[in-house]
Amino acid sequence: LTMPRVGSGTVRAIAPDGAGGWYIGGDFTQVGGQPRRALAHILADGSLDPDWNFSMNQFATIYTIAVSGTTVYVGGSFSTINSTARANLAAIDASSGNLTAWNPSASSHVYALAVSGSTLYLGGAFSSTGGQARARLAAYDLTTGALAAWNPAVSGNTVYIVYALASCGGRVYAGGTFTGVGGQPRNNIAAIDATSGAVATWDPSATNQVSTLACNSTTVFAGGRFNSIGGQTRNRIAALDAAVDTNNATAWNPNANDWVESMALVGNTLYVGGRFDMINSTVRKYLAALDTTLNTGMVQAWDPYPNSNILAVAASADRVAAGGWFTSINMQLRNRIAAI
Repeated sequence: LTMPRVGSGTVRAIAPDGAGGWYIGGDFTQVGGQPRRALAHILADGSLDPDWNFSMNQFATIYTIAVSGTTVYVGGSFSTINSTARANLAAIDASSGNLTAWNPSASSHVYALAVSGSTLYLGGAFSSTGGQARARLAAYDLTTGALAAWNPAVSGNTVYIVYALASCGGRVYAGGTFTGVGGQPRNNIAAIDATSGAVATWDPSATNQVSTLACNSTTVFAGGRFNSIGGQTRNRIAALDAAVDTNNATAWNPNANDWVESMALVGNTLYVGGRFDMINSTVRKYLAALDTTLNTGMVQAWDPYPNSNILAVAASADRVAAGGWFTSINMQLRNRIAAI
């Protein structure tokens, strides 16, 4: 599939539309030769959706996209969409491209969204949303649009931010740069009860930023800038036992030589993107597929070979979409977005 070229900016978020197309977000101003600020919808045939064309404030950036039913939720750094006030969080009707009436208003950047059932979880740099205090984590009831009581409250030093969320097995996993969650010491990664907001005893403690998370019923995969997590040396990527609160990293150890920025888990394959050019002693420029069933974290033959950093990875059906700073994939011209 040939994707339209993204001009003048970066793709930082991707989500499948459920029909073979993709929603993309970032800080770009043009897609496929057409003006598109920070947000666009690419249809299954690779064409640009004409109904998705928003005016946004200058320097607007979309960092995260989540889809629930017929609604697309976007988080980032922005103040208006189509001249309507929307502070860093908004909802868009998937079919019409119209902004919905929901107006939760977050006080600062929203970096991560995760949908579980009828709940939308958000993480970022905000201190309030929906008119109430919420320190970097919050949840909304998608049926009513109301802010939930869920309030684990992240804490830290001068700068503490939630960059990643994943939801599995009745828990919400949060990653970022912080030293506490819900009054408990937690270094850059934590598990929180999805209903009560209570912080689990699970505490693998990463030595540096956790930028991305993926999970299934037994394992939490973490990527970022750390060199130790779960009591083990793990360079920028690790698998953590989620079934019991052992806090331990598993033997799986792909050992990336630079930051891991994004993940997409499909069955037994974990697609990872970032700034690395070597993973598990194998040359992989910025994008790789890893086997999750083997403790070695074996690198698969899949090798799209982008020419620069990958900031977003998403998967749908038989395709993986990648976004970032690159201008080519496998020696073919692809500006900042590609489907593989």
